[in-house]
Amino acid sequence: RAWAQHCRTGDPRDEARAAQAAIDAGESPGMLRVHLGPSESYWPDNTKFPYLLQAGVSDKALKSEMEDWKSTHARLEASLSDIPHYTPRPVKTRGGFADPVFMAVTGGYAESFYAREFKGLNYPNYPYTGVEGSNRFQLQESMAQVPGQARKMAALLLDKVPNQLDSFLNMSTIFHESGHLLGPQRSHVTPSGTPMGVVFGSHWGWAEEPKADLTVAEMISQRAQEGKISQTDRRDYMECVATEILSYYSGKQGYKDGEATDHYYGFLLQIGYYLQTGAVTKVETPEGPRLHLDPDKIQTASTELWRKLITFESLGQKEEFLAFGNAVIEAIPEEVDGMIMASHGDSRPYFIQRSLD
Repeated sequence: RAWAQHCRTGDPRDEARAAQAAIDAGESPGMLRVHLGPSESYWPDNTKFPYLLQAGVSDKALKSEMEDWKSTHARLEASLSDIPHYTPRPVKTRGGFADPVFMAVTGGYAESFYAREFKGLNYPNYPYTGVEGSNRFQLQESMAQVPGQARKMAALLLDKVPNQLDSFLNMSTIFHESGHLLGPQRSHVTPSGTPMGVVFGSHWGWAEEPKADLTVAEMISQRAQEGKISQTDRRDYMECVATEILSYYSGKQGYKDGEATDHYYGFLLQIGYYLQTGAVTKVETPEGPRLHLDPDKIQTASTELWRKLITFESLGQKEEFLAFGNAVIEAIPEEVDGMIMASHGDSRPYFIQRSLD
């Protein structure tokens, strides 16, 4: 009803009320989860996608488990006080921290990918005056496909498969989506006086998606500092961080052909930086060449790159960001690029048909 009122009047105040209602629905105690609002977008001018309707069944057990992480999320925003030209914002958890849902139907347009169904989205992706909180959707039926593909790739590519890959993948998308709410938002005014989203234009997602990916490592690192996960789990989760990104890696050729944008550009950038810093190295094993993951170096490199990307955004340094990213990606050794792509083998694209029938 709130969105219908906005559609009738076009009044920004009605839009804000509708957005707040959409967010607050995330705290509904029932099993049915219904969401309506503009979807995440990558139109060249960064305008909103058409409205998206989602209806499904909430995974209450995982939702409850993930609520304990929301204080960690807020502390990450507070940690950005030394980022130039940026003042950390109060992070509101109104609407609930996590929204894992078994989605029955999606009405409207949602971005998908050439290799797999999308796994989650955050809302809102644009500021509304006076609106508090956010939602982080993780689509459980899409996530069910991911661990098997990641384990198969890891067995072929790595000298050791991380122990907790399945449990890590069951929460990483929520952490990724939480990352979009940290640091400068599209409306952030850069030193030139121009909003960051306008400065970066069609390249906004190129910086924003790897920033969100790297938030996963930051969440785990912060959690370990709080003493809420063991150092053994921290190290294993850091290996999982790199393993997940390796499983999505699309190859240097796609970048050269201009096809690796947004998420896929981010995967290349992260793996390139891990290689550059020694967090990922090629080693010889009795089974042949493999990649070795150093968990402590992965954590250090992730923090460095996360903060670099946030700084590029806060200062509106699009050209500097693109030059940096190009250098990192071009430096990926051809042999390692080939190893990663070969490990994907016969992984098949998957897309999910949802229905209320």
